[in-house]
Amino acid sequence: MKKNNHPVEGPDGLVYSARLPLSSATLNWLADLIRGHLKKIRSRRANAMACS
Repeated sequence: MKKNNHPVEGPDGLVYSARLPLSSATLNWLADLIRGHLKKIRSRRANAMACS
């Protein structure tokens, strides 16, 4: 695997990408947590994520 040490410019300033070895169960849990939060704050993005 190639090491990437270059910062990525994002909408909120500097964002650094990272690759973590997470299980699919952990990723699903995190996705559900994010979806729940977005729904709670009535984000338009929550609807877009639910459709994908």
